[in-house]
Order: sequence, then C-alpha cells, then structure tokens
Amino acid sequence: MHEGGRGMDIMDIFIWKYFVSDEFLPLLKTPGADQEAIVIYAHFCIVLKKLESQWWLQGWATHLISQAWELLDENHKSWIQWPMEELGWSPPA
Repeated sequence: MHEGGRGMDIMDIFIWKYFVSDEFLPLLKTPGADQEAIVIYAHFCIVLKKLESQWWLQGWATHLISQAWELLDENHKSWIQWPMEELGWSPPA
C-alpha cells in the first residue's frame, strides 16, 4: 500500500481490507473499542485522503479521524498526531 513509485490507487482501500487480520475489525466494533485499533484505523485515513479525487471518498478521511479523536483516551490521542497533520485536521477547540 505504500506509494513506492506508483500513485495511490482506489484498489489500495480494498487491498488493505483484504490483508487486515480477521481479528482487527471486531476490535473497532466493540463497546469501548480497542485504543490501538483506533490508532491504526486513524492512520488508514491517510490512504482515504490521498484518494479523495473519487467523489464517494470526499470528506471521509476527515470524518473518520474526527471520530477516532473522539473515541481515543487522552493517552492515545498523541498517537494520531501524524495522520492529523497529513490530513490537515485539528480537533475543535
């Protein structure tokens, strides 16, 4: 999924889903979702942002990272600093 000489492709989203562990997505769905799983998903938002030329992806990266921010505890919020910078997103004051 890295750019490695080629641009991001819409298939990168589906490839990521295919290769992610079967145990990962349920970690996002449980009440009090796993903090580390949320952090990983926040990093995936960078891929979504790079593919916003697709009309159906526009705004999703920002929406999802803002949701991740809300779900993360104070100890883990600093873990998504880089994706926030890549997206140009800051939490509301």
